[in-house]
Amino acid sequence: MAKLSSRRRMLIYRTLYSMARSKVPVYDALVDIQKAHSRNGRRPKAVIAVFAHEVLVRLSSGMSGDRFAEAFEGWLPPTEISMLASAQKAGDIATGCDDAIKHIKRQARVRSAIVSAVSYPSVIVVMAIVLLTFVSFKVVPIYARGSDPATWTGQTAVVYWMSEIVRHYGIFILLGLVSVGYAIRWSLPNWTGRLRPAFECLPPWSTYKTMQGAVFFSNLAILLNAGADLLQTMVHIHKHANPWLQQRLQDTMYGLSMGKNLGVALELAGHKFPDEESIAYITTIASREGFAFALSEFATNSAETAAERLEASGKVFFYVGLISVTALAALIFFGLFGLQTAAMGDRAF
Repeated sequence: MAKLSSRRRMLIYRTLYSMARSKVPVYDALVDIQKAHSRNGRRPKAVIAVFAHEVLVRLSSGMSGDRFAEAFEGWLPPTEISMLASAQKAGDIATGCDDAIKHIKRQARVRSAIVSAVSYPSVIVVMAIVLLTFVSFKVVPIYARGSDPATWTGQTAVVYWMSEIVRHYGIFILLGLVSVGYAIRWSLPNWTGRLRPAFECLPPWSTYKTMQGAVFFSNLAILLNAGADLLQTMVHIHKHANPWLQQRLQDTMYGLSMGKNLGVALELAGHKFPDEESIAYITTIASREGFAFALSEFATNSAETAAERLEASGKVFFYVGLISVTALAALIFFGLFGLQTAAMGDRAF
């Protein structure tokens, strides 16, 4: 997890971008950033000032090879470090900063789509859980003492069944859901097992694959535009990739080493990364003039498409969640109404 917020990272990237366009070396730009944010030493503990100081210390031994990427570890996300490292290797740090800014904006758009899709239903779900918990521990036991639950039918029986599950297994279900959430988050960059491809047709794995494909092609385009060798570029990106991406790049590099173009190598790798349509497109343009520029445009369009798909999926999840929670609330209401009616009937009898 990066120590810097997205807002601060964008501020740093914009500063580095502007200074790189003015031909200011990265090291000198970081010195100026440290001075400005520490107010010439009066606020040495300002977050960006501390960041710049630590990176400068790490870079003091040189900026070649992996040292540049390692200098930012712990402060920036691995994806953005990879972008900067690729740009530094290509001698075009301005493009790397610009790509990092675009990546942050795309991520913000993705997060916004996710939040808009789940926030309101989540509030309703929490309210439904609170209501169901209250009914399970406070209401149903009272009615159960005056009437045999075995005789309850319809919605009343369903509410009783749910209350029994909540009372006996509720905490385990909650812990299970939290564990599943953490497991999914861990699996996105790390899971490389044989079952992973089967899950990559489902969100969030499908969205992650598309976004990572866009980032990979963006990094690749930066280096190819600078005249770098394709296979060596792949090796460089592979060093800074997460385990999931490393597996796909490793298998793709095998095809490249056999003399295949990038699209064919991606197909031979067998991972359908990022997807079959993209592989077909890359295969078509890989041997043509202007490949690096076309690849950069493709990366941008892929990321935008992924964000649009997520926004559309988010709307579906929103309405499905809303309908499901409304149905649950109605079930609880009619179940309680049935209990109340049964109790009144017993008293009348």
